Amino acid sequence: MRKIQAIFSEAKHWHKFEHYFAIYDQHLARFQNSKVAMLEIGVDRGGSLAVWQKFLGSQAFIYGMDINPDCRRFKGRLAKDVFIGDQADAKFLTICAQKMPKLDIILDDGGHFASQQIASFETLFPLLKDGGVYMVEDAHTQMFWRKYGRWHWHKGRLYRNGFIDYAKQYIDVMHAWHTGKESFSRWGLPRQQRLGQCNVSAWTRMIKSISFYDGVIVFEKAKVAEPLRIFTE
Repeated sequence: MRKIQAIFSEAKHWHKFEHYFAIYDQHLARFQNSKVAMLEIGVDRGGSLAVWQKFLGSQAFIYGMDINPDCRRFKGRLAKDVFIGDQADAKFLTICAQKMPKLDIILDDGGHFASQQIASFETLFPLLKDGGVYMVEDAHTQMFWRKYGRWHWHKGRLYRNGFIDYAKQYIDVMHAWHTGKESFSRWGLPRQQRLGQCNVSAWTRMIKSISFYDGVIVFEKAKVAEPLRIFTE
């Protein structure tokens, strides 16, 4: 399997932090040479669209999304389709999702504002295929680059470092199985009595893992069942 950095080195019209390539290889290499669908939010000059096709293989369906109408020229040439609109618009995102097969990979390299990243994640992650990967790039922009703002209010809650703070809350969401007074007492019950007794959100039941890197946050989706202990004599 070819490493993503080698393929990027052959392409033009792109820019990435060097350490991103190892992250791509770690989380996306398993999709190579299979019939997968990928959406890249943030097409820019189109360089990475061609890279993803080469990296994933000829069976992959690559889609793009950008707010710049000029990116429509890549449709049919570098991507199966390119959607033009605001990634912060949940209605637009939902319409786009209906025009694509169920996605295996979503890479958000779009506008980098927290409002955009949050809206895209909340709308598209639940629509991702089980076993899929949702990757948000350049999350550091809101922490250190004043242009993108630092504080962001969302649903009455303040996220002081934008999407990074927003993503941190899902660590608690993943562990919601273990909260509440009844959680500890359930552990001692026979396995069949414990099944289905925990009242958690849909998000707890579909976030398999979250990986935090410098500038990149990766969510993996799966049908998550309640973690049950096995007791032996």
